Amino acid sequence: MPDLAIAYTLPRAVGALRASDILLTNRDIPAEEALAIGLVSRLFEPQELMAGALAIAEALAAGPAVSLGLTKRLIRRAFEDELDGFLETEAFAQATAFASEDFAEGVAAFLAKRKAEFRGR
Repeated sequence: MPDLAIAYTLPRAVGALRASDILLTNRDIPAEEALAIGLVSRLFEPQELMAGALAIAEALAAGPAVSLGLTKRLIRRAFEDELDGFLETEAFAQATAFASEDFAEGVAAFLAKRKAEFRGR
């Protein structure tokens, strides 16, 4: 019996047909298939997994926290709102991000051809 909301989240990730196949047969999914169907976004060799995961985490941690947080909210809302409501939420998120100190830093860094130093504000 599916648990931990997998019957809710899996069809959204891979579609109802693939989710049915996976959940009803309880088969193992090889890494290459998981990548091909969108169940995972990247693959690493076992010995490179920790370094790869840390590199992703470090890149996210160094990024513009305001913009990243708003983007995560938009992704979640994409499954909840109709297009008109979503576009209103997106406009609000963009206005919020554009008013942030991180946005100003990103523009300044781009113009100065240097790496941005985001502060999450």
